[in-house]
Amino acid sequence: MDAIVIFFSIGLFTYWLNRCFLLLDEYRGKIDSTLDADAAFLHRVTGAFAVR
Repeated sequence: MDAIVIFFSIGLFTYWLNRCFLLLDEYRGKIDSTLDADAAFLHRVTGAFAVR
């Protein structure tokens, strides 16, 4: 049970961390819409898993 909670916490933390980076990118004007932001987020997450 503890492992599930830890895994969920890490996933939630990385999600919000990536979300903050996406907000920064959107603020800089690199990403125009939330749809693009979600696509970039999915790409970043799958890329992170693909590298490891």
